[in-house]
Amino acid sequence: MGITRAYPGSNHAGVFKYNTVGRSPQWNIVITRAEFQSNTAINDSNNNPDPSGKIELAQ
Repeated sequence: MGITRAYPGSNHAGVFKYNTVGRSPQWNIVITRAEFQSNTAINDSNNNPDPSGKIELAQ
């Protein structure tokens, strides 16, 4: 689910007024080193994805 914080009457601070469509990158978690090293299904591309440009900022 996305996040909707930019709406009339929102009490979120200006820099936090944004909306996302689908999963928000702020919910990505970096997997611990021990799990990363022992689980072959985890690689650099899915452990720490780059969230830049993924959030649609509200005006």
